[in-house]
Amino acid sequence: EEARLIYLAACYGVNIGRGRAVVVDIGGGSVEVVAGTAHAPQLSRSFKLGSIRLTEQLVASDPVTPREERKIVKRIRGEIDRHCSQISAAGFDVVIGTSGTILSLGALAASARGPVTADLHHLEVPTKQLHRVRKQLCRLDLERRLRLPGLDPRRADVIVAGAIVLDTILQRLDATTLTLCELALREGLI
Repeated sequence: EEARLIYLAACYGVNIGRGRAVVVDIGGGSVEVVAGTAHAPQLSRSFKLGSIRLTEQLVASDPVTPREERKIVKRIRGEIDRHCSQISAAGFDVVIGTSGTILSLGALAASARGPVTADLHHLEVPTKQLHRVRKQLCRLDLERRLRLPGLDPRRADVIVAGAIVLDTILQRLDATTLTLCELALREGLI
């Protein structure tokens, strides 16, 4: 139900016309990956791969070690591979990212190209830039992450796991861009 509501909000916030969309939402406890048309979600799953959950379960170092990063990727791939295969087989035109973790990662990626405006809605971010953000975050400790322009300080302690989740999903889907959407669960309820 959470995935369905997030999908409705994202497709309302980003006009996909007659195309097909994939919506990714990374929360603290779960990740929703939903694909469908503007009218209805068709492939919908929620995974217990949230940024707080993964940080608590798999991260003991700051900065994260390469071994911890590999363990996180292995866990994510083990959970999402089948669902992402179904999405890829059905096809899609756009990948939309919602909620605070993804918006923070989008702001970090955008800040590499210049000052970030307060409005991230509809911003298209190349997935290669998001991959670079992931690699940068994995090298930084909390103190250095807190100094990054565009990063919400409330997310600095769990943003590394969030970056790994997002990058792994985008790579698995073979997506080239991510469109940011500021609408999510609350707007879906409305």
